[in-house]
Amino acid sequence: MQNVSTAIGAAEYGSDRQPVPLDHPPTKSLSLDAALRGGPNTLLSPDDLMRILGYSRASLARWRKLGTGPAFVKLSRNRVAYRAQDVADHLCARRITRLWSPDSHGAPAAA
Repeated sequence: MQNVSTAIGAAEYGSDRQPVPLDHPPTKSLSLDAALRGGPNTLLSPDDLMRILGYSRASLARWRKLGTGPAFVKLSRNRVAYRAQDVADHLCARRITRLWSPDSHGAPAAA
């Protein structure tokens, strides 16, 4: 397995520093494609995932608690990481091609 500090660009897991506000561009550009080029086991910090998905640290923590977000790795009591492939799999599972089909329940009544 890769060295964690190398795999995530030496980002601090679970640090108490404030997350980058989402209305300001991140200081380091990161994409899921770039992370996957490092291999499927490349570890992403919560800050990396915030930059990639555009959600807050609180949302990521809530998803971990509810089990609704990407699978994560618990590195220590206060540190978590996300495998790049798990994030990609989670996004693929949430892909929607259409919101309504004629045979779905709750379809609009014909006029």
